[in-house]
Amino acid sequence: IAYKFKKYRGKNKFEYVNKTYSEFKYDVEGLSTKLLNMGLEGKKIAVIGNNRYEWCITYLGVTTAGRIIVPLDKALPENELESLLHRSEAEVVFCDGKYVEKIKKVKEQEESKLKYIVSFDETEENEILIYNEILEQGKKERLSGNTKYDEIKIDEEKMSILLFTSGTTSTSKGVMLSQKNICSNIEAIASVVKMYPTDTLLSF
Repeated sequence: IAYKFKKYRGKNKFEYVNKTYSEFKYDVEGLSTKLLNMGLEGKKIAVIGNNRYEWCITYLGVTTAGRIIVPLDKALPENELESLLHRSEAEVVFCDGKYVEKIKKVKEQEESKLKYIVSFDETEENEILIYNEILEQGKKERLSGNTKYDEIKIDEEKMSILLFTSGTTSTSKGVMLSQKNICSNIEAIASVVKMYPTDTLLSF
């Protein structure tokens, strides 16, 4: 099991969902394949939302497709969210349903580069893409023989993540990180924190 999380099925009703590593990989490949067919070469894709499985899929789905991920803090006030979306020049935003209205306002502004809003939650708004729908489309395309994902070549030195600082002392700064930056960080942690297949990590 790679992930275990609660899935709510109505008021006071939920179930625990387990996702294996192979299922996780399958979802990442599906989302990546869909993104590769949306004409977003070299573009920035933002993600904002609660701690959830879909966030993880989006993060790796974007970075393994050779696109640039822009993770945004879910606690940002509306004016700061608007500012970072403009400054990052993101063309797609993946988000929880509660952010859709705020991001729609940003998309309507003349200086905005936003083309798509993808909601992790169900919505009836026609102009909003639904995460589950595009994920399934990507999976079907891959099953039908689409091999674009397998042909992606990762440049480990190229910017893959645009991470904004907390901005506690002044305006937040965009930190440009490569795949090599992230992997070296993981290797450094692994050298001091011993982890085993029997361990469970709680993220909240």
